[in-house]
Parts: sequence; C-alpha cells; structure tokens
Amino acid sequence: MKSKVIALSLCALLFFGLSQVQMVHSQKNSLPKPTIVTDKKEAFDKGLKQRNNKSVVEKNSTVKLLNSNGRSEGSLKIKKSKNRSNDMAIEQTVKVLIVGDEEFRSKYSDWQQRAIDVVEGSDDAYIRDHQIDFEIVGIARWQSTGTDPVLLSDLPPKWYNSTAYDLVVGITNDSRFPYGGVAYLSPINNIGYSVIRYYDSTTSQYIARHEISHNYGLQHDPSGNQPVCMMNYTYSYYVDTWDPAHNYQLEQNKGWYGEGILSK
Repeated sequence: MKSKVIALSLCALLFFGLSQVQMVHSQKNSLPKPTIVTDKKEAFDKGLKQRNNKSVVEKNSTVKLLNSNGRSEGSLKIKKSKNRSNDMAIEQTVKVLIVGDEEFRSKYSDWQQRAIDVVEGSDDAYIRDHQIDFEIVGIARWQSTGTDPVLLSDLPPKWYNSTAYDLVVGITNDSRFPYGGVAYLSPINNIGYSVIRYYDSTTSQYIARHEISHNYGLQHDPSGNQPVCMMNYTYSYYVDTWDPAHNYQLEQNKGWYGEGILSK
C-alpha cells in the first residue's frame, strides 16, 4: 500500500504536510489515488448514550445474504417504513454491501438487522440534502484477521472487483480496532470502502455518515466551535449536517457512486 497515505488525524495531516494528501477532483476520469482517513475513537465515545432514532427505509427490497466467500445463504426482506414521506426526491441510488465481522456477529444475534439500521439511518441526511439513497443489496459475513489494525485491507479481496456494489461498509467489534471508523478518500475501481466500529445502531449511524462522507472525498474540518458540521470532531457524533463547503463538494462528487440522473 505504498501509494496510500494514512491520515491519523487532522493534526497528523498538518504535521506531515498537506503535500501528502491526495487532492480530490469532481470528475471521475481524474480521481485521486486512494487515501486512508482514520477517525478518533474518542470523538464517537462521547455519543454512546442510547438514542431512539428510527431509521427510515425508503422502499421494500430483498437483500442477499452471503457467507464469507460471497456465496448465497438466502435472502432477507426489508420493508418500507410507514413514516417514509412520498415526496422525498431521489436523484442517485447507491448500492451497498454490508459486511459484519466475527466479533460483531458473535456479540449480537440480530446483527443483520442492526447493520441494516446503521446504513438505512445513515442515508437520511444524504437523501434530505443531496437526494442520494443508499440501497442495501447484500449482507455478508466477514472474517477480519486484525493483522492490519486499520482493517480496510482485511475486507475480502473479491469485493474489490465487484460491479454489483457501489459502497462496501464493514462493521466491526474487533477489540484491536483502535478507531471510530476508517475510510478511503476516493473510490477503488468505482467502489467506496469504509469500516466502522459498532456501538449502538444510532451512534454508529453517525459514524457511517461521517465515513461515507470521506468516500465522497470530504476531509475533516478543524476541531472547534465552527463550522457546525459532521466532519468537525466537535460535532461528529450528534450533528447530521454538512457545512456549506462540504455540501458543495459532496454535490460535485455525488456522481462518483450509483446510478440516477448522474452517469457514472
């Protein structure tokens, strides 16, 4: 992974110099080389109070259940939420594969539903502000070896060349994982990859929202009172909005993933 830069925090980025950070472009034919961004576990530890936010499912769908080798284990039906507003405009549909590691699966017998709640809850802000819907099309078992604490390189290699998914979201409870989440700062073969630590479904929605923002090329804001944005560690565990600069960047890059009014 010599071509990838690991950014441990905003302070680390400043220390090593911004010249190491790959520039983000809005055009697919000039995408940057993937950069890994890791997020402080402490920033999300503050949000551990259980919340009762209900995720909104936009439509009925059938999700493929896969083993760690990508082979079918059946399917699971997801029902559209009764409180789903019919006037929510969708411009871009992004297909998501969720992979749950062995620690996450062993701790929660209902791990698949918890994983669904995380991703479906995380896309509410994307729909509201950018008309991007995350459609879960697969849930797979994942054996995270923990040989690399970042865990992104632990994601099954076969997912790297699949055309069936736009985003692969790993969910972990591995005690060796020292972060709240990690993500690539641009697509790899047109797919965005992230790994998030599972706390509870709602707290992890905030983490997923933040990490997927990295997949769209968004960097961290400086910590402090301003700007009020999920990319600012001060607010990342309870704010579901972006600041104007990040809203603009996300709007420019929304065509990186999925199908809709924007061509890939």
